[in-house]
Amino acid sequence: MLRADRSASEGIIPAIVWEAVSGSSPCGRLCGALALGATLAIVGPDRLARGPQICLISACIRRPCPACGMTRAASALFRGDLRRAMRTNPRIVLVAIVGGAILLSDLMSVVKQRR
Repeated sequence: MLRADRSASEGIIPAIVWEAVSGSSPCGRLCGALALGATLAIVGPDRLARGPQICLISACIRRPCPACGMTRAASALFRGDLRRAMRTNPRIVLVAIVGGAILLSDLMSVVKQRR
C-alpha cells in the first residue's frame, strides 16, 4: 500500500509541470502564470532591459512593434511599479485586465472542481 501511495505522489509533480507548460488545464495555467510572474518579478525590468533584443518584428521593420517593451512592463507591474509599467508600454493595462480575467475564471473553475 505504501508503494502505491509513493508512486501516485511521484506522478503528481510531473503532471503539474506538464499542465503548466502546455496550459492544458485551468490549474496548469494558474501554476504557469504564478511561475512566470515570480520569475519576472525576481529578474526585474532593469536586468531585462540590459538583455538582448529578440523581437523579430522590430528587427524586420526596424521600428518598435506594438508589443515591444511588454516583458519589461510586465516585470515592472509584477514588482508593483505601475508608473514604470505604463511608461514602458501602456498596453500592459489591457493585457493585465484580460489576463487577470482569464486567471480569475481559471481560479473559479479550480475551486468548483475541488468542492
